[in-house]
Amino acid sequence: MAKTKQSDGTNADTSLFVRGVPREMLAKLKAMAALNQQSLGEYVTGLFARHLEDLEKRGLLPKGK
Repeated sequence: MAKTKQSDGTNADTSLFVRGVPREMLAKLKAMAALNQQSLGEYVTGLFARHLEDLEKRGLLPKGK
């Protein structure tokens, strides 16, 4: 799960629900998560983090804090 800062400075997990994911894609994501010994949420969060990091490096997004 993604971590976000609360107003008191502590981290809190947030949720993201995605509808309309093709079954074949979901099966592949679950398989990759299992191969990496991660939950599906951990695996997908890692994909998001790497993609955002790449966009920041390419100057398409402002650098995160």
